[in-house]
Amino acid sequence: MAALLIQEVEQTMFDKKSVNDLRAGDLEDVKVTCQKPWFMRIALKYNVWFPSGATAYGLHPSRYVAYYETAEAENPSQIAYIAKNRIFWNRISIGDARQIEELAPLFSDQQVAYEIATWGEPQKTFHVALTEPPVRLTRPIPLQNPKYARVLSKRNCSFTKLLNARTVDDLFQKAP
Repeated sequence: MAALLIQEVEQTMFDKKSVNDLRAGDLEDVKVTCQKPWFMRIALKYNVWFPSGATAYGLHPSRYVAYYETAEAENPSQIAYIAKNRIFWNRISIGDARQIEELAPLFSDQQVAYEIATWGEPQKTFHVALTEPPVRLTRPIPLQNPKYARVLSKRNCSFTKLLNARTVDDLFQKAP
């Protein structure tokens, strides 16, 4: 019974991780994420990333996030921005997120606050990361093979591989 209670508490409490406090070996270099236009605007304006598809225990932090913008976005089918991650909140409720000082600018924007409120009840949880301001790559990385678009989100790669990639496809090719 106690184990079930502890498991329930762990799954309902949010977990805050500061990237600077984590050992380098505990972090992936870069997490690639797919961004639809609304989420990309939020990333650029508020330095906030909403990681998707994490497990019930949360998202494994990465040092950087590379934003692959979807076909309907401003920079379609390419990685045009990268940001350094600062803080991850896993399994945070909308109600708790509204109380976090670092996220106050996000919730003070009435349109953004309204959109987030449509995601569910105040106790519904999600994952959020605070980043440094995203940096535009001088040479955006385009997608060449459309089959990769379905599997891009949540993929990891090294920072060196990202900087040397000519196409998004290069990020997932095995080295010879």
